[in-house]
Amino acid sequence: MTSMKGNSIWFSSLIQDLIIEGYTIPELAEQWNVNAVYLCQLYKPIKVNQIPNYKREAYYEQEWDYGSTPTYKWEDISKEEKSFYYDNLKANN
Repeated sequence: MTSMKGNSIWFSSLIQDLIIEGYTIPELAEQWNVNAVYLCQLYKPIKVNQIPNYKREAYYEQEWDYGSTPTYKWEDISKEEKSFYYDNLKANN
C-alpha cells in the first residue's frame, strides 16, 4: 500500500483511465484486493487539458435536429481540425 501512496499522481491517472473505460471503484478494489474506501481516499481526479479552439457552443439550434447527422461548413472548422484533416488524408492516401 505504501507504494500506492508514493505514486499518487500515477495511481490516480491509472484509476481515472480505468473508470473512463467503464470500471467502478468497487470492482477495482476487489480486483486489487484493497478496501474500496481506501481506494477512494487515494484517488484524486486529474484535470484533463482541453483541446484548443474546441467548438464549445451547441451544435444544433433546435432540439429536433439532434436526431440528424451533423453537417459542418469548412469555415466553421478550426485551424487545428483542418490540419488534422489534411495530415490524416495524407497518411491514408
